Amino acid sequence: MACCYLGAGSGLFHRSLTRLGQQLDVAAMYAPLLVLIAVDIGRWIPCLPRGGRRRSLPTWPIGIALVVVASALLFLYKWSMSSLHVLSTLIATVSLGAMLDCFRTTRKLDVRWLCASGAALIAAVACRQLDVAGRFG
Repeated sequence: MACCYLGAGSGLFHRSLTRLGQQLDVAAMYAPLLVLIAVDIGRWIPCLPRGGRRRSLPTWPIGIALVVVASALLFLYKWSMSSLHVLSTLIATVSLGAMLDCFRTTRKLDVRWLCASGAALIAAVACRQLDVAGRFG
């Protein structure tokens, strides 16, 4: 869903070239990264224990709710913060989670994929910054 949001937001902006479209496009870039962070947290903390004989509470609904709220807030406050700083922080957080995954015994991340995805994200941010500066193309 986050990638569909990104595709729709980007398509609407590049079709309309309006300020609202740009706000939607940039805010939609955050959603897939937020989902990756939520998934990583959910892998480390799959359930929250509840007292007594009641079953534990899965964390995925909480993660989804937090991603939706964070995405909405990042959309609303897009103009009051640097998208470069937000994207850099989210990419660094995803990278940290991926590196921590290397220490898990149950799941191992292939470091080659971590490096390839990190390089792709850095290239995407660099292309975006060049485009914003009018030097891409």
